[in-house]
Amino acid sequence: MPATRELSWTHTDIEGSVDAHINLLDREEVYFTDQEPRFEIIIENNTAFDVNHSTVAWVIAIGQGRPEPFIRDHISDISISAGDQYAIEISKEPLSLEGHAIIALGSGIIRQVDEENNSIKFKASKSKKEQYEPLTTFSVWDREHYEVVHEQPQRTQQFALFASFGIVFFAVVQLGTVLGYPIIGLLGGFGILGIYWYSGFLSELIETLLDHHEV
Repeated sequence: MPATRELSWTHTDIEGSVDAHINLLDREEVYFTDQEPRFEIIIENNTAFDVNHSTVAWVIAIGQGRPEPFIRDHISDISISAGDQYAIEISKEPLSLEGHAIIALGSGIIRQVDEENNSIKFKASKSKKEQYEPLTTFSVWDREHYEVVHEQPQRTQQFALFASFGIVFFAVVQLGTVLGYPIIGLLGGFGILGIYWYSGFLSELIETLLDHHEV
């Protein structure tokens, strides 16, 4: 599940802050290397000043730890009225690489306050590895790798439990038949079926089988 956070920048000469957060327009539990998910960065001007002639750089970095950005872009000459916001939609290209992904802004600063014109200048344009500020992090997988690591072991476990249910069911029915009470044995078998069903395991297994069949 993607983790997100809000960024805020302030200045000693003004009240309020310039804030940034990210909307996951194509939210997924897991992202894959062949996907081109859309993200929306929102810059909010929560000050009494207008933001003028400002620059925002954003990056996507994938790897381990704090990886080097492999996608970079920026928007210049941004203007945001006091109390308003500005949206930047990211939808560039496939994620391509497998690993820990970060979408971030360049290191930001309110660098100029013009009280005469009631305006400020904001800049978030330094986007080197050690200077970007993450907005969201998430995992990116190759589909085949994800299948081997996550899906196959889960299906193996589910089928093993299903097999154990079958063994118990037929053992109860057979025991009742041997003792001369086949109806009781059959009812006991259906009782076992009911326990599995109400535990949620059987319905989950059926859904998994149907989903796998559709794929």
